[in-house]
Amino acid sequence: MRKLILVMIALFLFFLTSCNMISTTQQILDGTNRNDTTTTTTTREELHIPDYGGQGFVNQPEYNGIITIRAATPLTCEESRCYRQVYSSSDLWLGMEMTIILPYFTGDENHFAKIYFSTISSGHQSDLGLVLSNTSTPTYHIFWEDTINNTTTPVITNGDELEHKYFPGDKIRMSVFSTKQNNLKLLIELLEPTKDPLYQDITRREDAYISLEFISNQHDAKNAIFKRIVSIEKTTENYGEARLTDALIIETWLYRLINQEVYKMRFDSSSRSSNDCGDYFDFIVTYDNRVRGLYGGEILNIIPKEREGE
Repeated sequence: MRKLILVMIALFLFFLTSCNMISTTQQILDGTNRNDTTTTTTTREELHIPDYGGQGFVNQPEYNGIITIRAATPLTCEESRCYRQVYSSSDLWLGMEMTIILPYFTGDENHFAKIYFSTISSGHQSDLGLVLSNTSTPTYHIFWEDTINNTTTPVITNGDELEHKYFPGDKIRMSVFSTKQNNLKLLIELLEPTKDPLYQDITRREDAYISLEFISNQHDAKNAIFKRIVSIEKTTENYGEARLTDALIIETWLYRLINQEVYKMRFDSSSRSSNDCGDYFDFIVTYDNRVRGLYGGEILNIIPKEREGE
């Protein structure tokens, strides 16, 4: 009888140890946060993100430790659209930040430009950023669209968003981020106003714009893709001679939770891929000392392709 009891106790201890090992392994596969000296896990059941105040994560330090990053899964282009998207892997990203000098756009009343982020998680997508009104005084306005089940619903339509205007030549820092599970926020800071004489007498707010918390029950902050997109949009069948000139993306960062602190990580080749989408356009990407190529910076021009016979 004593031997039987001892055998049962041994089996119970083995089973308990095995469960702990499985649990630990599952935590590592589901999003282990590592650096070169310590290891901390984040489980699927809980996600605790520190509160750094109203300015999101833009002032967090760069992470220089060693961490395993998934490669970005190739994405396809949407038909009949013109845009360049540079996107992350699907991982425990809490957001994306970019500093950009806003480009000029040439077109007609049937065309306009967008500079924005797109977040994808669990089949759910949110697009948020700036859209350019192609009027006599071209102006970038804030927009936010939520897409689920192939239905797009505008989220931002009025209020403070209309008082914050941005112009070609403005240097801005724009970021999208999650402060907790199932939520997103947008932050836009005007770093240097444009010197273009066309805009010198226009009144606008120059303080930082921070959106209200946007609740998205489908956005999983523990497994998301973040994209930065520069696009030429159309309201007719044809693009005509629309072009976008000198989008200076100075740098781009990803946000990640590591050892229960949020860090900024370079948006470099280890975690990103890109698509140039648009059959009738050339996407010209260059680099110089105005942008930080190793930190996800680039200079983008989108111009119409030469047509045969012209």
